[in-house]
Amino acid sequence: MLAAWGYEVETAPDGRIALDMVSAVHPKAVITDLVMPSMTGLELLNVLHDKDPKLPIILLTSHGSLESQVDAMRRGAYAYLKKPIDVSTLKTVLASALAA
Repeated sequence: MLAAWGYEVETAPDGRIALDMVSAVHPKAVITDLVMPSMTGLELLNVLHDKDPKLPIILLTSHGSLESQVDAMRRGAYAYLKKPIDVSTLKTVLASALAA
């Protein structure tokens, strides 16, 4: 879907590989799930935010709560979206993140 919107997309099967990819690729934004193997989305957010506080990180989750949303935003998440994802919301949030 993101590629169809004209974005160049890289994917990773887990948080640790995503962390390595971010260091190599230097993306303009990161979209990650909250629950992943080897590293949670919040752990990935922490590491990435420490390296580059301006990198927009969008968290997706079907296991979310108000508490985890507030925690993610305090840690520097650009957005926290609950699954199932509303496509138009994701498109708007991503465009806004990249324009910031």
